[in-house]
Amino acid sequence: MRSRRHSRAAFLLASTLAVATSAAPEVVYRPVPASKTWTDAVEPGALRLACAPTEAELAGAFAREALPFRPELLRREAGRVCHLLYHPTATGFRASPDDDPLTGLDFDTDPVLYLASGSRSRGEPVGVMREILRRIPRRLAVEVLIHRVHEAAAYEKATQRNFAGTPHRALLVDRGVDRTFWWVQDWLKPGASGARPTILVTRRLFEAKPENGAAFAPMLERFASRDGVVRSRLSWEGGDLLFTRDPRDRRRLVLYHGDFVKPYWAEGLTGGEYEYVLGLEFGADGAVDLGGLAPHVDYFVAFLPQAGVALVAVPVSGDMAVARAAVSASLSRVQGKPAALVGLRDALAEPKPDQARVRQALDAARRDAAGWQLQVDPTLARRMRALTGKVCPAGGDCLSPPSQLRMIETDPETFADWIHATQAAAEEPAVIAAHLDLVAGQLQPVPEAMHQRVQEKIGELEAMGFRVVRVPAFRVDLAGPRSWPGISYVNALVVDRQVFVPRFGLAEVEDRVFSELGQKLPTGYSVVPIDAQRVLIRNGGLHCLAGLVR
Repeated sequence: MRSRRHSRAAFLLASTLAVATSAAPEVVYRPVPASKTWTDAVEPGALRLACAPTEAELAGAFAREALPFRPELLRREAGRVCHLLYHPTATGFRASPDDDPLTGLDFDTDPVLYLASGSRSRGEPVGVMREILRRIPRRLAVEVLIHRVHEAAAYEKATQRNFAGTPHRALLVDRGVDRTFWWVQDWLKPGASGARPTILVTRRLFEAKPENGAAFAPMLERFASRDGVVRSRLSWEGGDLLFTRDPRDRRRLVLYHGDFVKPYWAEGLTGGEYEYVLGLEFGADGAVDLGGLAPHVDYFVAFLPQAGVALVAVPVSGDMAVARAAVSASLSRVQGKPAALVGLRDALAEPKPDQARVRQALDAARRDAAGWQLQVDPTLARRMRALTGKVCPAGGDCLSPPSQLRMIETDPETFADWIHATQAAAEEPAVIAAHLDLVAGQLQPVPEAMHQRVQEKIGELEAMGFRVVRVPAFRVDLAGPRSWPGISYVNALVVDRQVFVPRFGLAEVEDRVFSELGQKLPTGYSVVPIDAQRVLIRNGGLHCLAGLVR
C-alpha cells in the first residue's frame, strides 16, 4: 500500500509540473544591437527585446519583473510580440525637478585660469560663477572641479579671493583628468532613490565626439566612487534632459527631452521606446519630446516651475538692429577700420538695407577677416617683459608651474591680464566669425518647419498649464548646420527668484531683450545679465556650466 501511495503521489507531482511547464510563458530575450560608433554607450545587455507568442504572456513576464508594459510600444514579428525591456540603474530613482530649491552647484575650470581669476570677470567659467554666486545670498555647497598642478596653498588663496564675502562653502575637487570640461550640466543629474539622495552620472561623456568617451572615463569613474553617486547604464547629456513637476498634478514628474543622444544607443528604437527607457532611468511619469528644436533642450526652454512659467527661445530674423550691433562689436575688437567691415556697417546703415548689397559686403568681410589685427592692451607686452625679467632673470622656463606661481606673487594683475589675453587671442577669431554669422542669421528667414514646430511645442506647454514667455533667440544654425548655434538667452540659471541670463555683448540689443523679459516675469522675479561671451562661443550657456544639486 505504501508503495502504491508513493507511486500515485509521484504521478500527481509529475503531472502538475508538466501542466505548469506547458502553461509557463515562452519568453525569449535578445539584445538590442549596440552602436559601432559610440562604443560602450550602454552597458552590454542592458537594452533587450522580450518576445512571446502572445501579448498576455509578455505582459505577465513584465509584471513579474515589476516593469511597466506599454501595449502601444509592441512590435509584432514572425508570430511573436516583442517589447523593449530595460531595468533602471538605480531602483526607485527619481530625478530632482527644477521646482526644488538649489542646495549645491558644481562647475569646472582650468587650473591656470582659476589662479589668474580676480575681481573682474572675463566671461570664463570662474568669472561667470563668481558673479552669479556673489548675488545669491543664501549658502550653497560649491564644488570646483579642477586638475591641480600647482602647490595647494596657491589654490587656497585663489579660492579665498574668488569667494570671499559670499556665504558659500567652496571645495576644490580633482576631476581625475587634465582636460577641462566646462559643461558639468551634461554629466550629472541629482535625485533620490527612495529617501536616499542620489546623483546619477552618465555612463560615457561623448559630446558628439566618440573619442571623448575614453578621455573622460576616469573623471566619471572617480566621481562615481563617491558615496551616493551612481554610474548610469546609459550615456546621456543632462542639458538635453529637464524635469519639472506636472503643473496640473504635482505628484507626477515630467521629463522634457531632446534627441541629441539618440544615436548613441537608441538609433534602432522608436521615439516611444526612447522615451520609455529615459522615463524608467530617471523615474519620470510623463515625457515631452522637444527634439529638433535646439542643440539641447536647455537652449529651447527654461522653467520657473513654482510660478508656472516656461521661458521659450523663439528664433527671430530680419532684425537689422541685431546685425548692426554685431558689426559694431567686431569693429570695437579689431585694430583700425578694416575696409570690408566698414563696408558691411555702411550697407546695414539704411533703415531698410539692400539685401544684395549686405550679402556682398558680408562675403567680403568673411574673406578678409583672417587678416584683421585684434585690439590689444598696448602696455601688456612691456609689463610682461618686466615681470618675466624679475621672475626669470636668467631666462629658462618661465611657464613652469613654480614660475607661474612666482609671477602671481610678484604681479597678479599683469599675470591675470596676460593669461586672459592669451586665451582671448585664441578665441577672438571665433568671436569675429560669430558676429558675422549673426549678420547672416538676420538675413535668412526662419524655416517654416522650424517655426511650426516651435509654435506646436509652445501650445503643448500651454496645454500642460504653463504660461509661456517668448524670448528672442539669435540662432545661426537654422538654415544649415553650423559649429556655433548662436545665442539662446533661455540657457539661463534660475536660482530662487533670480534668472541669470548670458550676455554676449550686443549692447543696446541685449539691453532691450533683458528689459522686455524682466517686464514679462512674475512679480518678485528679476533678470540678472552675466557676461558670458566665452561660454556662448563654445556652444554653451549658463545652464550648461552648472551641475545643480537640489
